[in-house]
Amino acid sequence: MATGNSDKQLIDSLKSVPIFAGTSPKQRKQLVTLGKVLKWKEGSTPITEGSKGAAFFLIMEGQAEVTKGGSRVAVVGSGEFVGEIALLSNSPRTASVTALSDCVVFALGRPALAAAFKNDSALALNMLQAVAARMAGTM
Repeated sequence: MATGNSDKQLIDSLKSVPIFAGTSPKQRKQLVTLGKVLKWKEGSTPITEGSKGAAFFLIMEGQAEVTKGGSRVAVVGSGEFVGEIALLSNSPRTASVTALSDCVVFALGRPALAAAFKNDSALALNMLQAVAARMAGTM
C-alpha cells in the first residue's frame, strides 16, 4: 500500500463513493490499509461481464470504458469507481471494464472488507445504510 499523501488522498476519495460516504475517516483509513494499489494497462479488460468477481476498484488515474452486452454504458475516470456490486454480493459481474489508458486503481476485495467488518461492526452498519438508501433511490 502506498504511504503518506497517497493514503490521505485515498481516504478522502473513498468518502465520495456512495457506499463509503457514511464512514468515518478512521474507518476509511482502515479500508485503505486493507486494500492495494494496482495498475491496469491500456487495452486490458480487468473486469469481464458475467465473470465471478469479489472486488471494488476506485480509479485514481486514467480512464476506463464500462460496457454491458457489448454496448458502452459509461467512461469512468479519476475519482470514479466500478465493481461495488461484486464487492457486496456473490453475483456475476454486471458489466465489462476496459482500460482506455494506463490506469492506477485502488482495489478492495471482499475478504478485506469482511475483516474490516469483523473489527468494526459500525462500518458494516454504515455501509448497509448506504446500500439500502441507494437501492431505495435516495442516493
